[in-house]
Amino acid sequence: MASRGSSLSPYRVTLIVAVALVTLAIVVPNFRARAGEAAGARGMALHANLRYDQALAEYARASELDRRNWRWNYYRALVHVERGDAARAAEALRAVVSAEPAHALAWWRLGEAEFKQARYDAADTAYARAEADTAVAAHARRGRARIARARTGWANASVESGDTPRTYTPPRDPMIDALADQSTSSVFLIRQAAATDISRDPARREHLVRRALAVDPRNPDVVYEMGAVLQQLQRPADALPFFIRHLDLVDDDQQTLVQIGKCYSDLGRLDDAEETLRRALVLGADATGYYNLGFVMEQRSRPHDAEESYRRTLAVDPTHASANNNLAALLAESGRVSEAMEHWTTVLRVNPEHADAHANIGAALAEQGRFADALRHLDEALRINPRHAAAGALRGAIDRTGRP
Repeated sequence: MASRGSSLSPYRVTLIVAVALVTLAIVVPNFRARAGEAAGARGMALHANLRYDQALAEYARASELDRRNWRWNYYRALVHVERGDAARAAEALRAVVSAEPAHALAWWRLGEAEFKQARYDAADTAYARAEADTAVAAHARRGRARIARARTGWANASVESGDTPRTYTPPRDPMIDALADQSTSSVFLIRQAAATDISRDPARREHLVRRALAVDPRNPDVVYEMGAVLQQLQRPADALPFFIRHLDLVDDDQQTLVQIGKCYSDLGRLDDAEETLRRALVLGADATGYYNLGFVMEQRSRPHDAEESYRRTLAVDPTHASANNNLAALLAESGRVSEAMEHWTTVLRVNPEHADAHANIGAALAEQGRFADALRHLDEALRINPRHAAAGALRGAIDRTGRP
C-alpha cells in the first residue's frame, strides 16, 4: 500500500501565505490605530492637566502610529498655542488641513498662527478658507481685518464689518471641550471658562467654573470667578455667598466688597449696599465702586449724593459710559441740559451703540422742541434695542401728537 506524502503541496503553502498576509494587512493597521488611540488618549489626559511636555510626547507617538488620524496634530497645535509657539502651531495645523481640508476651525487657527508670525499672505489664505464656514466666518473676517490694519492702518480696514464680534471670544472648539470634560486642573478649567462667550453659552461657562470649584474649592480666584459668573447672569442671590466666601479667604479685598455691594443693590438691600460700598471706597478710589454707590444713592432718592459719586467715578475714569449717562440724566432733570449734552456726547464717542444715551438725548431734544433731531436719536435707540421702552413710548407720543 502506497504511503501518502506528509509535506504540503505548493498550492496549499501559497494559500496559507496569502491568508497570513491578508490577516497581517488587516490586523497590523488596526493594532497601530488602537495603539495610536491609546497614546492620544494619554496625551489628552496629560494636556488637560497642563503636563505639556508629556502630552506632546504622547501626541507624537499617536501620530506616528496612526498617520491618518489628524486629531493628534490638532492637539499638538493647541499645546503650542498655549505655549505661545506660533511657528510650531502652524506646522502642526498645516498637517491637519492637509489631512482634513474642510476643517474650518483648523484653518482659522492656522490663520491666527500665521498672523502672529507676520506671515500675512499665508494668514489671509487660511482665514479665507475658514470664512466659508458660517460657524467661524465672523472670526475669520475679524482676522482678515487685523491683517488689513497691520498692512495699511485703520483707515483702510474695511474688511471688518457686519457681524464681526464686538466683545471678542474665540469660537467654541469641541476638541477643547473634550479636554475640559476630563480635566482636573482648576487653572485649565477657568482658562476655558474665560474663553467661553457667556452671552451665547452661559450654561457652559457656569459648568466649567463649577467644575473648577469642585476641584479646588478653597482657591480664592475660583471662588471669586464663580460669584462673578453668577453676577453676570443676573443672579445676585446666588452670587452673594461666593463673594462673601471670597472675602473670608482674602481679607478686605476692594473688588470683592464692590461686588458684594452690587449684589445687595440688585437685591434691594440698599442700607447694606451703601455700607459695603463705602467700606470698599475707604480702601481707595475705584470707578466701579463710586458708580455703584451713585446708583444706590439714586435708588434712595438722594440725587446730590448720586451726582457727587458719579463725578468721582469720572475723576477716576472720564470715559465711564454709565456714569456719564446717569450723571447727564441727573443734570437734565435739574435743568442743566447743556452740561448734560456734553456727557451724553462723551458716551456716544466711547460707545456709539449706547441705546440709553440716544434715548436720553432724544428726550432732551424733544423737550427743546427739536423734534426732527429727537426722532433721529430715538430711532437710533430703537435700532440698537427694538424693545427700548422709553424710546418707543416717546417715539409713539411724538408720532401721535407732534410733541412728547
